[in-house]
Amino acid sequence: MTPPPSPPPSPPRNPGWMKLLLAVSLALNLGVAGVLGGLALRHAADAPPPDLQRGAAPQGLSLRHAVAALPDAERRALRQSWRADMQTARQEAPATPPVADVLALLRADDLDQTALRAALEAPQARAVAAGRAGAALLVAQLAEMDPAARAAYADRLEERLTEGRSRWRGRPGGG
Repeated sequence: MTPPPSPPPSPPRNPGWMKLLLAVSLALNLGVAGVLGGLALRHAADAPPPDLQRGAAPQGLSLRHAVAALPDAERRALRQSWRADMQTARQEAPATPPVADVLALLRADDLDQTALRAALEAPQARAVAAGRAGAALLVAQLAEMDPAARAAYADRLEERLTEGRSRWRGRPGGG
């Protein structure tokens, strides 16, 4: 007499956190794709961006743009000061936990949401601290400029923002 056939083994089951992680990753990827697609289609080819037409602050303004519009010597000086300030900012910001610790949190039977949230927010806190330090240095440097130098800086900043949009669209004149 032969033993009855055993049922086929069931495929391994993915943990619930993995499905959640994949869903969040997909949502972020789709969000980034949507933003990039929207930026590419946003403006007409020859018209300046509407925010610059209205005289409003450009939506694309970032600290990177603001620093890049400085004259070379002033930009180098600001970056050197920023590097020195970053040492202090890094020490004040929460430490980023090792990846092994984050993976252990994710693999635990009971997910410690508070610890995971803190682990995911730590790098953001460090980036915010870096941005604040850079913005403070930039404002101080701009405050030392005379009105004519600040007006020239504003012209360069506006030009960089307009060129950046042309460059994004791949139009001539964007670099």
